[in-house]
Amino acid sequence: MIYVDTGRLHWSAPRCFLRMGGTVILFASAPFSPATASFLLLAKLIAESSTLLELRSPSKGPAASARLLVGPLRHLALARLGLGLAAALALALAPLPAALGLLLLGELAERALFFRAVDPSRMPGMPAGPEHAH
Repeated sequence: MIYVDTGRLHWSAPRCFLRMGGTVILFASAPFSPATASFLLLAKLIAESSTLLELRSPSKGPAASARLLVGPLRHLALARLGLGLAAALALALAPLPAALGLLLLGELAERALFFRAVDPSRMPGMPAGPEHAH
């Protein structure tokens, strides 16, 4: 939970659990129930997209992560979404090895976004600014 301790919104406990725990649950369930994994992946993609809602919410601070996702990281964000949707479809319809390959690529893209779309304005151990105050 080192990421949660940084106090960054993008690395909050619920978001870390969604991303890291969601990946574990997807890969654990896919061999036994690909259809369930497909549904869970779609739910995970929707939940991950909630970061974009911060663009419209002035109470959430500067929304740096959301701006990164629609700005410099948009190609990676679109690749993650495309790979995630392809994996969800493949889990429902394709042979399991192909579906797992797409799922792996999509989750790797999501992990890259996890590390790159974080607000870089605050380093661990530094006092929280007004936008990070709890």
